[in-house]
Amino acid sequence: MTDCIRITKETEAYFKALLPDRSITWVADESDIVIIGGIRDNTAVGVMTLCVIGYQIKIIHIVVSEEFRRKRVATDMIEYICKYAGENGYMVSCDYASREMVSEPIGALFSSIGYFSIEQTEGYECEIPFKDIIDFHEKYGDKRYGYKLENYFKLSKATINKLMIELEAGGNNLYDAESERLIDKLCLASIDKNKDAVSIVLTEYQLEAKNKIKISFAYCNKNHTLALVAALLELSTRLMILQKFLKEIKIDAVNYEAMNLIEKISPNRRITKRYYTCRWNYSFN
Repeated sequence: MTDCIRITKETEAYFKALLPDRSITWVADESDIVIIGGIRDNTAVGVMTLCVIGYQIKIIHIVVSEEFRRKRVATDMIEYICKYAGENGYMVSCDYASREMVSEPIGALFSSIGYFSIEQTEGYECEIPFKDIIDFHEKYGDKRYGYKLENYFKLSKATINKLMIELEAGGNNLYDAESERLIDKLCLASIDKNKDAVSIVLTEYQLEAKNKIKISFAYCNKNHTLALVAALLELSTRLMILQKFLKEIKIDAVNYEAMNLIEKISPNRRITKRYYTCRWNYSFN
């Protein structure tokens, strides 16, 4: 049996090896982000990151120590959250990307639990030829639509925290981004007239392929689509010096609102993963 606690500043160090690098920098106690830690025999064995908005709990990240995998740690943490949700009137769900519904560990996990339903939803992950980025740059390269583009890592903590909370409220998150692979000069934020960051583009090295990079992006709401376009155009400008080396770009998190944009940029995109949503059925086996 796994004991579960809420991770705070005081207990962060105990779970440090398991915490996603980008999950907290630190988040305030009143933030929408809640992180649960799993403990067995006085050992930190798992971490689950949640986003709580209204009466909706979204599971956005689960990690278990390698030596404790397939020993019900993740299941115990999910049951802990579902028990709390049932007692307090919350719904529980989890979104994930996969080649097929249960081909990834997260899909297999929720399928095995039994009291979650899984359905395919709008959106996908894809790879696009770098040539399409060149064409996009040549057609629209000078446009910024009134937004100022800044290096993400130079934003203030207050600006980043506000951005992340608004992204979560809009159903967007970037927790799959691997911070140790991020390319500093290719991580951008669009700043509006109120000096708020309203969209973000993060670029990572792909260790498995030297001629490929991954882009993750999000924006606060559909009214900021042009803010994302501005960030992608600035990124395309900076990527031009790499056109001799890059063959493909992997794009994460193409949600419903962004699909039209990606399809315009790259009619030749290759879809690699689809999105799925797991929903708690308000009962246990």
